[in-house]
Amino acid sequence: VKGGMQTGDNQRYVRKHWEAPDTDSRPFTNAGGDVWVLPQVDEMIDWRENGDLIRRNDSSRFQNSNYYGEPGLTWAYIKRTGRRFGYYPENGVFGHASNMLFTEQGLSPWLVLAALNSDLFHGLMLCLTPERRWESGYVGRLPWFRALEQDTDLEEKVREQYEKLV
Repeated sequence: VKGGMQTGDNQRYVRKHWEAPDTDSRPFTNAGGDVWVLPQVDEMIDWRENGDLIRRNDSSRFQNSNYYGEPGLTWAYIKRTGRRFGYYPENGVFGHASNMLFTEQGLSPWLVLAALNSDLFHGLMLCLTPERRWESGYVGRLPWFRALEQDTDLEEKVREQYEKLV
């Protein structure tokens, strides 16, 4: 589980996707919105000079930047219902308010997505945080059941859901 960047000036560097130029912009997730299976990402970040323009801003904070552009799972920090995890595809950048979960090599993010959106994992999270604030520390404390890795049906079904939504 990784936290993302702070631009130090979102008004300057972040735009809705219809406002951003086609070049030098990348998808940007920074919390909020509905993320079940397919996150609703409608913002783009100015990524000129590979983000160096933002990095030069004294109030920006780049953390875990080696994960920028990598596919992973993101989630809604506060939501009244379960099923809050979604697959965030490659080439995007994530902000400090929208943490990301990256799977170990060999472990399918699709399988982890199916598990995290299950009633079982939702119940486990409510045991950790009944006020429904799903901070990265709580998500990182969830146990993983290796037996799930033998179930290829879960991975196939969540991929099908994603493809239908795309």
